[in-house]
Amino acid sequence: CCLFFMATTGSYLMIGGTYWYVLLQTSAQFSFFMAQWEEYHTHVLPHCAGKWVGVTETNYSLGLIAIANSFLDRAAFYQRTMDQVLAPLGESVVNLLPTVVRESELRHF
Repeated sequence: CCLFFMATTGSYLMIGGTYWYVLLQTSAQFSFFMAQWEEYHTHVLPHCAGKWVGVTETNYSLGLIAIANSFLDRAAFYQRTMDQVLAPLGESVVNLLPTVVRESELRHF
């Protein structure tokens, strides 16, 4: 289920076939492996962070993100540069960022 949502998120972000997609999948698989390792050694499998964000809430939020992305023009939204994304904050904020960050596309964050 988690890998399905990661694949869905990767396709909405248009990062398939890139190193970003490999990083996304690797981080999800590593966290799953570490949770199983913790359960094996401690005999406790925590299913939430704190008392309010658990597995079910995460799946619901990923589902809502998928639904919201289905209404977007993903190419126009995620392929904008950070200059365009941060323009409403003002020129002084944008100029604080390094050039490589300003010229990167939103999908790379």
